[in-house]
Amino acid sequence: MKTRSKKRPTPKPRAKARRPAIQKSPAAAGPTRIRKRARRWFDELWNKRNGDALPRLMHPAAVGDTEGGMVTGHAEFSYRLHGPLLAAFPDLEVTIDGIVVEGNDAVVRWTLTATHGGEMMTIPASHRRISVGGMTWLRYDDDGMVVAGWDRWNAAGLFNALRNGLSSATVRILA
Repeated sequence: MKTRSKKRPTPKPRAKARRPAIQKSPAAAGPTRIRKRARRWFDELWNKRNGDALPRLMHPAAVGDTEGGMVTGHAEFSYRLHGPLLAAFPDLEVTIDGIVVEGNDAVVRWTLTATHGGEMMTIPASHRRISVGGMTWLRYDDDGMVVAGWDRWNAAGLFNALRNGLSSATVRILA
């Protein structure tokens, strides 16, 4: 007697599961995106003097550790840093000398050149042309907004140059 083997039904091929779209953070997009955002920070805010760009570049609760103390948010940044520096140095220009990116952080080495054309910290306009070297560390969130920043430059050297006309290693009198 023959045994009949039962045929198993052929399984239908399964449809491949679709992966959800991956949200790329600035770091996941690579250092190029962070580098561009760091350049935009200096170009828009300082070289173009565009304070209206601040909400597009900086998170409203961002904190900054600056030579003038801690600042938090757009209003304080504008009132304590951006406005006073542009008033004291109406022709201020920042040149980026180098950018290093790691993850969501960008470290920017820069040189500021400007003419002291307005009062700064009770120092009347000296009309001296100066050059100041410094560094800024910017940290970005996943939306590409600055959430923290650290500025390091020789503020005391700048004040000395404006008051007394004396250059230092990082602050030079140009004219």
